[in-house]
Amino acid sequence: MLAAVGALLPDLDHPRSWVGRRLRLVSIPLGMVVGHRGITHSLLAVVSGVVFLHWHGWQGFTAPLMLSYRA
Repeated sequence: MLAAVGALLPDLDHPRSWVGRRLRLVSIPLGMVVGHRGITHSLLAVVSGVVFLHWHGWQGFTAPLMLSYRA
């Protein structure tokens, strides 16, 4: 389940993507600021995700989410 979510996360910046339609409050402003295939499709996004998950104590989520994240 987490791997499937990780594979969808890069398209959070596109309001018409599967994940973008479900998280419009994040998707629309993010798409306006960075555009599609911007920062969410980069190694920086993966590193930021790892740091965020570790910072908040969610180490068990890190591997499946970030390994399936397709930039």
